[in-house]
Amino acid sequence: MAVGSKDKIGVCATTHKWKIIQLENGEYSNCKLMTRMNIGDMSESIGVVLSATNRIRLPMEQQHLFEFFINNKRRSQWDVLSNNGLMQQLVHSSKDSNLNSDISLLSANVGD
Repeated sequence: MAVGSKDKIGVCATTHKWKIIQLENGEYSNCKLMTRMNIGDMSESIGVVLSATNRIRLPMEQQHLFEFFINNKRRSQWDVLSNNGLMQQLVHSSKDSNLNSDISLLSANVGD
């Protein structure tokens, strides 16, 4: 699927049902919020799970964009929470051997 294409396909690997939270049109028209309850999956925290997304169009090749986002040295160029500083990786987790399929918990280096 091309970045910025009009046909959006969403895939979520969960057995729990997601509830879509309706947002007002206007400035939130590209945003989507969903919630679900986790009560029995021990691989996740118990309670409410919130998913928030925002859609923007970036006129460039997908692979180039992906490589830009996974490059930790360039993170301060696109992550507004980094406040143009370096981010410290606190936790790193991967569900498989694919190094590009992972999750990190990051913290901004305050005072640097």
